[in-house]
Amino acid sequence: MKFVSIPNYGASWREKLIYAIDTESDEAIDLNVDIIDSERGVVASLNIYQVKTTEIDIAPYLRTLVDESPTGNIEALTWSSAALEIRVAVNGVESPQRVFYRANLDLSTAKVLSRLPTHPTVSPGETLRMTIFSRKSVEIKLLMVSLVPEIKTYTLMTYGRPVEFTLPIAADANFKRLRVTIICDGVTLDGYDFMLIKSDSSARQVVWYNMAGGVESYTFPKSVRLNYRTDVAKAASGRVRIKGRYVTRELYSAYESPEELERIMQMVFAPQLYISTEQGCLPQSDFTRRVAFTPQGGISQLKIEIEEAWRGGEL
Repeated sequence: MKFVSIPNYGASWREKLIYAIDTESDEAIDLNVDIIDSERGVVASLNIYQVKTTEIDIAPYLRTLVDESPTGNIEALTWSSAALEIRVAVNGVESPQRVFYRANLDLSTAKVLSRLPTHPTVSPGETLRMTIFSRKSVEIKLLMVSLVPEIKTYTLMTYGRPVEFTLPIAADANFKRLRVTIICDGVTLDGYDFMLIKSDSSARQVVWYNMAGGVESYTFPKSVRLNYRTDVAKAASGRVRIKGRYVTRELYSAYESPEELERIMQMVFAPQLYISTEQGCLPQSDFTRRVAFTPQGGISQLKIEIEEAWRGGEL
């Protein structure tokens, strides 16, 4: 019994993950296959009957396991929940362990998978997010520049898995600048200076994942109410109960630089958008995503519609 071929380390579970098996038997035999996650144990089992050679695509099984949501609004450096450490056992013979992720990973170098703007900003009440890949370790150093500077350090052994860094910004934050330095495997990789700016109460922070598997976010500074919706249920007694109240909003981007507009336009093609709230990142069943262009063909503004729970207030 041997594995003729297995998927590459860092391959994506969005694509096929083929394990080719040779029983090395002169006669056809039955196979018992276990898909094993390093944290959960056996996550799927299947039987294949009377074969000498076969191929198994484990990607559909992994897609049912993955939590694709961004990390909640916690101050932490954590392994990405979308990265799985997997090995396959066939009649007791195990394959080498592999890490599979939401996107194909380039293992040649450590990198920030998130594409941050050239001049990043952050507002009180928002959450700073980024995804980083390093083969061994990630260290993040924070310097909050204020009257009383504050320094924090976060360290995590990655074991070849992408990691996510999240930092909620307090509603009463008053630092002037936030310096974020990223160190991978002992080597300083990147540094970012986030300026603190105030945002309007109608602003909404949208979160998504880019094609490289990095978490992205953008705060739409303006939103407009479009309509309201109420879901009701009628009991057998005839009594009507309100199940939920919702408001539809249209979000408008600022008139950003061409580079920033090109970055945030990627949310138009993202499989799922999230709104960052005090309760975490809530998935959105958005209705439309529109890009406005200039007469010269450049991007001028991004608009999207979202629906969220109505929390009362002025109609």
